[in-house]
Amino acid sequence: MAHFFRRSQILQSKVLRTLDPKKLETKDILDISNYDRPVLAAAKAKLGPHSTTLSYPTQSQDVFVRARISYGSPGDGFPPGTRGVLYMHNLSLYSYVAGMSVRFRVLDSLDEKDAFSRGTDLKNKDGSVWKIPLDRVLRIQSYWALRDVLIRDGLVSLRVVARYHRPTHEPKPQTTMLPTLAEPFLVDFACEKVSLVVEDGEKEFSMIMRAPFDVDRLPSQYTGQGILKFELKEATKTQTRRLVLRVVEVVTPPNPNDEFRQIEGTLLKKTFKGGMFERVWSRRNLAAIPPCLLAQLK
Repeated sequence: MAHFFRRSQILQSKVLRTLDPKKLETKDILDISNYDRPVLAAAKAKLGPHSTTLSYPTQSQDVFVRARISYGSPGDGFPPGTRGVLYMHNLSLYSYVAGMSVRFRVLDSLDEKDAFSRGTDLKNKDGSVWKIPLDRVLRIQSYWALRDVLIRDGLVSLRVVARYHRPTHEPKPQTTMLPTLAEPFLVDFACEKVSLVVEDGEKEFSMIMRAPFDVDRLPSQYTGQGILKFELKEATKTQTRRLVLRVVEVVTPPNPNDEFRQIEGTLLKKTFKGGMFERVWSRRNLAAIPPCLLAQLK
């Protein structure tokens, strides 16, 4: 069961049954218009003997776990008309990929079959989509009510949850958090920077790729979105290893008039010489990457 609170007072009572778009119904609709940082309380996931894998902030016997969601800066409050449903947004065929997110679909009813598709995702003030990245839902304590609902839905497996550990701080926006270097992740092929944080034992290893799609750091000529995965490739002539990225899946097609495209199943490309040619993206200097992370790619 789920409840929303404003400060210490109950905003409304709802049963948060699911975050699966295929299962959502009109009775799941929430109205959080004008409310600042509402707290969502949901029943803990009950998974028999395996439930010990899940960690909670206290050893309390309380059957509820809570999540606090917010819009913009503290005190802003969600905009008028924020009526709809929270849902898991997953473009990929994979059940879980770092970079997926929980979003809010604005709509008034789900009585008609195409009602969900006719709704629109809540936007931030700058026009970008409001979302909570899935890696944060799994790691950050303030989102664990959403985590447990995703587990009950079968949208995220307990095995995936077990690979994540709560960090000492919440990462910066636009940073994708990976439990291992071998984990696939979502990337926008038009982005100017890819920022990753990979678990390294009790520490975290940061990887920032600026202008990843052009050698001369020019704006990307690629569009669309895809699922990428690191691989180690050995050069036959020099017997040296380099880090490459494979396009595991293209989840959003490129613009039809694009001259260059990232192709599913092939290695990631980047342009060079003023955007006239392509070559495979690679990282040859591996000295800064912890050996234990590289070992995960074997």
